[in-house]
Amino acid sequence: MLALVVALLITSGITWVRQRPAAASAPSGGPPLAYVISGTNVAVLNAFTNTTVTVITTLHGIPTAIAVTPDAQFVLVTLVPFRGTALFDRAPVQLTITSPELALIRTSTNQVVGGVTASVGFQPRAIAITPDGSKAFVVDTLPTGGTGTILPVAIGTGPSLTAGARISPGQSAVDVAVSPDGQRLYVLDITGLLSLKVSDGTQAAPPVPVPGGPPRALVVSPDGADAYVAVGRFVGTPLPGVPPPPFGGAGYVDQIVLGTTPHEGTKTPLPAQLLSTLPSIPDPVALAIATTPVGSSTLYAADTNNQQLDPIPLPATGAPTPAIGVGGTFPSALAATPDGARVEVTAFDDATSRSWALTLDTAKKALTGCAAAAVSSCPLGDGPLAITPDQRPVASFAVTPAGPGQPTGFDASASTIAYGTIANYHWDFGDGATQDTTGPTTTHTYATAGAYSISLTETDWAGTSVSTSPPSTIFTGHTMTRRGGPEAKTTRRVTIPNTPTSVSPSPVTPTPTPTASPGSPTPKISLLPKVGPPGTVVAVSGSGFPANAPVTLGWKPGIGTAGVTTSPAGTFTNRLVLILPKDQLGDRLMVAQTFGATATFLVVPPSISPGGHGADLVLLFRR
Repeated sequence: MLALVVALLITSGITWVRQRPAAASAPSGGPPLAYVISGTNVAVLNAFTNTTVTVITTLHGIPTAIAVTPDAQFVLVTLVPFRGTALFDRAPVQLTITSPELALIRTSTNQVVGGVTASVGFQPRAIAITPDGSKAFVVDTLPTGGTGTILPVAIGTGPSLTAGARISPGQSAVDVAVSPDGQRLYVLDITGLLSLKVSDGTQAAPPVPVPGGPPRALVVSPDGADAYVAVGRFVGTPLPGVPPPPFGGAGYVDQIVLGTTPHEGTKTPLPAQLLSTLPSIPDPVALAIATTPVGSSTLYAADTNNQQLDPIPLPATGAPTPAIGVGGTFPSALAATPDGARVEVTAFDDATSRSWALTLDTAKKALTGCAAAAVSSCPLGDGPLAITPDQRPVASFAVTPAGPGQPTGFDASASTIAYGTIANYHWDFGDGATQDTTGPTTTHTYATAGAYSISLTETDWAGTSVSTSPPSTIFTGHTMTRRGGPEAKTTRRVTIPNTPTSVSPSPVTPTPTPTASPGSPTPKISLLPKVGPPGTVVAVSGSGFPANAPVTLGWKPGIGTAGVTTSPAGTFTNRLVLILPKDQLGDRLMVAQTFGATATFLVVPPSISPGGHGADLVLLFRR
C-alpha cells in the first residue's frame, strides 16, 4: 500500500525524501502522554489536549496501579486476576490472568512487552520507581486486612523485571514513595509514616504516627525536605497507641519533616485554613505536586467529600487558598504535567454513572478543554494515572566561522528533544559575551582571531535543563516529572580565522536573513488543516514575507526541507504530505527557516496505517 502511494505521488510531480524509522524510543517531539487506568484497559491521552491517542486493550487482568520510568521508555502497571466474566461499561470481559503481576508497556509503541512480568502477590495498589529507574517498589495489601508488604522489583535492560525479597514493615502499607536522592523508602502505613533504606529495606528512622482517619496518599516535596500525607475522615475507634484524631475527625493533610537532620520525623501541621476535608474509606484520596519552570510548587489534594481540589502553595505559609471545583464530580486520582500548567484528574460523575479523565488549568484554577464544556465529553478514566516525565534536550550546534569584525553563524537545529519544544538557547561565545535566543540560530561578531570555547545550554518548555535553581529535575516520590541532565549543555572549541575563508569541521552555512523595510508586515505561515493523521496533505500559506524572497520550509521534528519563492506581494502557497509510523504522533512544528515564522500541526492516530507496522518514514514535498 505504501509503495503504491509513493509511486502515485512521484508521477504527480512530487519529490520526496525517504528515511528508515529510528530505533524504538519514547515519542519524539510530541506532547507528554497521560496513561490512565480505565476499566480493564489503559487509555493513553495527549496531556496537552486531553484527547485519546490510543487505548491499550491487551492487558490480561484488571490494572490497579501505574507509574512511568524516569526515561519515559516504559510504563509499569500492576494487574490483578478475576475469575470468570467481569462487566465493564456494560460489556462482558473475560479475564485470563491467574495471579497478580507487574507488566511493562513500551511507550514508543504503546504495546505490552510480551513475557516481561513479575509476580506481585495478592492486592497490589501502588508503585514507586527510584529516580535512577533501576528499581520499583510495589505495595501489596493482603485481602484479609492482615500485614501488607512491599515488593522490590529490579528493572533491568532488555527489558526485564526481577522480584526481590518482600519487605514487611508496619501493619498494613497503603502507599510508598522514594526520596529524590534515591536513598530512602517511605512507607505510608495505617500506623504512620515509616522510613526505610532503599538498599536493604531496614529501618532508617523512627516511625512517625499519623493520627486520625485512614492514611490514603503520600507525596514527597521536590527538594526531599518534607512528606505530605492525606488522611481520610475518621470513623470508628482509634488503634491502640495511636493519638486521637484531630480536627474533630475530619480529613486533613499532614506535613512531615524528612531528611537526615536531627529534626527528622518531626511534624509541622499545616494551618487550619489549608486543611482538606478529605473523605472516608472507601472513597479514594490523592495528592499531586505541580512545579512550574521557575521552580514554584503547589500541592493539590483531591477532596472527594466536597467535590473539589484543594491547592496548597509550597512551602505552606498559612495564606488561605480557594478550593477549585471539579464539575460536580468526585475526584479520585491526580497527576501534574511537567510544566505544572495542568493537573490531570480522574473523577466519578453521578449524572452519567461513569468516571472521566478531566484537566485542570492551574493558572486559571478551573477545568479546561472538554471538562470545561461537559465532563461526559472527556475520555473515560476511573483509576490511577501517570504522565510521561519530561526529558532534557540534547544540545548540539554547528558553527560557520568568519573573520574578526564579521558575523560568525551558530546553528543548534541539530538539537533534539523528546517532548514539547526548546524554549531557550543560552549561548556563551567564549569572549565574555552571552546571548539568550528563543530560536536555534544566531550570529556573533568576534573582535580578534583565535580559539574560543563556546557553550550552549538549552532549556525546554517545562524548564528541563541542567540547572538546580530552578530545579531541572522534579521527583515527588512515585514517578519522575522532569528529568534534567548534562546533555542539555554542550561545548565546542572553535577557531576564528584571520580571514573569513576557514570553515569549522562541522560547518553550517546559514541562509542570509532577508530584511524587510521598516513598517513591513511580520512574516507568518498558516496550515490547513491543522490536525490530521499521517498522510494528510497540508496546505502551507505564507504572508508578510519580503518580495521574491526564497523561503525554506521544514518540519520540526521531521525530515527534509522544501523551498519556495514568494510572490512580489510577499506571499506563497505550498503543499506538503507527511507519512509517519504510529509512534510518531503528536505536535509537529512547521518552520519558515531564517524568518522565525512557525505553525503547529497535530498528528493524530490514523484509521488505516499505510505499510503496516514498521513502515518507512516518508516526507513528501509538492513543488
